Amino acid sequence: MFLISKKLFLASFLMFALSLVFFVSPVKAADWSKKPFLTVFTSAKTVSNEDSVAITALAATPVGEMVDRIQITIDGKTEGCENVYSCRIYAGPFNVAKQTWMKYTVLAIKNGTGSEESGTTRVGYILVKPKVKDITKPVLIKIITSGSQLSVGDSLDLKILTKDKIGIAKIEILLDGEMMEICENQTECGTIFGPFDENQVGEHKYEFIVTNVSGNSIKPWGKFSVKNIEESGTSGGGGPATPATPATPATPKESGTSGGGGPATPATPASPTGADKQAPIIYISVDKSEALSTDTITFTAYAQDNAKIKKMNILINAKEVKVCEDTSSCTFIGGPYPDYAGTSVSYGANAYDEAGNRGWRVYQYVKIIKNSTTSNDVIKPAVSVEAQTNFVGGDTGVINYSKGGYSIKMTAEATDNSGSIAKINLYKSNLAKPFISPIDSCNNFSSYPAVCKTEQGFLDFGARYEYYAEAFDAAGNKATSEVGYIDVPAK
Repeated sequence: MFLISKKLFLASFLMFALSLVFFVSPVKAADWSKKPFLTVFTSAKTVSNEDSVAITALAATPVGEMVDRIQITIDGKTEGCENVYSCRIYAGPFNVAKQTWMKYTVLAIKNGTGSEESGTTRVGYILVKPKVKDITKPVLIKIITSGSQLSVGDSLDLKILTKDKIGIAKIEILLDGEMMEICENQTECGTIFGPFDENQVGEHKYEFIVTNVSGNSIKPWGKFSVKNIEESGTSGGGGPATPATPATPATPKESGTSGGGGPATPATPASPTGADKQAPIIYISVDKSEALSTDTITFTAYAQDNAKIKKMNILINAKEVKVCEDTSSCTFIGGPYPDYAGTSVSYGANAYDEAGNRGWRVYQYVKIIKNSTTSNDVIKPAVSVEAQTNFVGGDTGVINYSKGGYSIKMTAEATDNSGSIAKINLYKSNLAKPFISPIDSCNNFSSYPAVCKTEQGFLDFGARYEYYAEAFDAAGNKATSEVGYIDVPAK
């Protein structure tokens, strides 16, 4: 009996103590009816320490109201937006020396009555990997040249073939130390020097600077000489020189490489048919010698000849961008060139007369300057791309492989912290036959996010293709999408 009374006494005392606590310190529950819904997206799950990543938060209350504040914390920094349904920040580059899981925290807050506050939190991680510096250099396959012993009036046809496991960024061709040609994102590059005149008699050196996307270079080179026509014979007793016996054409061989080797073995150059051997004279000009990364540039070429000009073409960064026929002038409006901000754009032109003679103008350069309003912007855009294959061609919808095949249809979308995109490049490549050059480009977008679409064929049956996109903002910052793959059905 005494034991039961003791238990009752302890229970009564505990209830009395709790009532005092609640009387002294009343606690009010948060207003859970206004606790926001919160969804978070990131532009990438894995990035290098030199890249940036976009974190986007979408939030609203259960009754569809906007939240009072969204704040995002990553890498020790907090940014946010007020009175919004969504908020996006860009984080990076990241100062890490080893692989790190970078934590981010997103908080969506809706104020309650008085000092009450109801919030929703999401936590995530992004894997940041240090960028490993590639030290491998491009590989020289061969240099092909049309000759090493030339005469006044001759031209030198020159071409280099290279390869690299991560891609060739640029090939530059120099003649006697002067830059003459630039090819970008290509494994081969060629040009024609000449025709040479009497002022160019003597020995000359050509050089290639081949640079891969990691910035590593090789510098193969070769030499050739130009002689007066009369030097090809031997002097007699006051009479005309005896003509020299023509050399047997040789198979092109590899030229010398940096540090040794001689010039390439010549092949017989082709010459235009007919009596007319005079090449057209061509000039090319631009409407500005320096341009902002947001500017367009007008390139205008003019040609003159003793005969009719049959064709002209304009080349920008070693790519043919405009062809004009049966005219002595040709104009192309190019740009903007945000991907060349801080460097230069090269331009040149060719002209052909009816006899097939070619006149050319060596490459000149326009300096591209970062737009001053965007020069402090170092944040890269965010870009994604999708692709699919479609069968095209054939008769009345029936698959006829002699007339049809599969094409690739690509759609890329890009956004940027500046609210605009300057340019999108689209790439596709057969993995068995790699080709690193854009298949299409878009600029001057009329809507945002920026969208670039293309459809090209015919694809190789049974092949696997990779595809991706690049996006540039006005400051010249570049972002590359994740690489996708498409398998083309077999024939």
